[in-house]
Amino acid sequence: GQTFDCGAKDGFILANLAFALQRGDIRPAIEGRVKAMIDALG
Repeated sequence: GQTFDCGAKDGFILANLAFALQRGDIRPAIEGRVKAMIDALG
């Protein structure tokens, strides 16, 4: 599996994002918003 350093701010965020994207009940609600944020980085 994948591990994250949840003691670090970025690790905590990445862990939560990875968890949410793996969940079928959460992914549809956030996938488009995450893609939009990535696209905005440019």
